[in-house]
Amino acid sequence: MAVPAIVAPPAKGPAPAGNDALVQRAYEWALQVGNKAVWDTFIANYPSGLYTELAKAQRDKVVSEAARLAATEKARAAQEEQTHLADAGAKKAEIAKAAAEAKKAEQQRIAAERAKKAEDAKVAEAEKAKAAAKVRGTWGRERNGMDMKARERFGRRWSSANGNWICKFKL
Repeated sequence: MAVPAIVAPPAKGPAPAGNDALVQRAYEWALQVGNKAVWDTFIANYPSGLYTELAKAQRDKVVSEAARLAATEKARAAQEEQTHLADAGAKKAEIAKAAAEAKKAEQQRIAAERAKKAEDAKVAEAEKAKAAAKVRGTWGRERNGMDMKARERFGRRWSSANGNWICKFKL
């Protein structure tokens, strides 16, 4: 009688090096969906790296947007309650209480707006860092990926020590 083999689940942890294209593709898919659960899953699967920092910023942006919407709805409801009480001829104390709640809800909405703007600024800064990293990476590949003719042409002036190009003579 054959015993079925037990297959171990894939190990969770940092993604292996060299999977930048895979991580980028996963980030782009998560960006299309754009909800908190997807960002949390992405961060759990890829716990470090540039795209993880971008994902954290996007997740914080989604959370701040949800808080802003909740605060806006709460402020609207408090305003409606205040209007309803005023129309019903309620007592001054009830009207004052409703006005205080409306003011508090409005302050929370304003704070949520500020938090959302701050998160948008963080996302923009992270996108700038991503673009700068991409440019630096491209330049390095072009420089280090010279063909043999180019190396022979520049061999008189340049040499490679440990993979870095160094100028031997003053230009």
